[in-house]
Amino acid sequence: MTNTPGYRALVLACAALVAILAAIVRTGIANELDITVLRALQSIANDALDVAANLHTLVGLWYVTVPLAGAIALTLQRRGHGRAALAPLLILGTLGVELLLKQTTGHPGPGHELSRSFLQLLPPIDTPSSFPSGHASRLTFLSAFGALLASRPTVTLATVAFVAFTLVARVYIGDHWPTDVLGGSALGLAFALPAAAWVRQSAASKSSFARRK
Repeated sequence: MTNTPGYRALVLACAALVAILAAIVRTGIANELDITVLRALQSIANDALDVAANLHTLVGLWYVTVPLAGAIALTLQRRGHGRAALAPLLILGTLGVELLLKQTTGHPGPGHELSRSFLQLLPPIDTPSSFPSGHASRLTFLSAFGALLASRPTVTLATVAFVAFTLVARVYIGDHWPTDVLGGSALGLAFALPAAAWVRQSAASKSSFARRK
């Protein structure tokens, strides 16, 4: 998988999308569309959606998702994947790129008047820009990583639904613009693809070795 042109093209396409969206938000040409989509989502606001979006916020926090990635890495290590067990920790790469872009894109998030957030375990990290969404990048990473390893249609469908809800929820709650969540999801996928390929390559090597024995 790692050596196929299609695979490399997909990783590059995700990275290119992040770069293009970063350039777009920096110019501000998508601001009107961002506001229109956010207001459209909030036009269907109700208590059930508020609760679901706020609970979802807790799931995507960095101090929830990063330890989860560490637990997955430990599980893979115990299953004999060697260095490939470190693959889930590529989620730290999404964090690094996220923080870099949030310091440089100059794209402030939605104002407090648009916020529907009422659950907060710890104060959020204040950054000059809301692009890209860290929740979207981390949850896309973990979801895509799991789906790619499982390679089951039902898991893939569930993953797509979960990621779609993630993107909608982050905008609906007023924490991010649509461009933020699209950039975050592309960032997460750009790291999830090589992470999953690394583990699958390790599994294939283990299987080949077992057959030779």
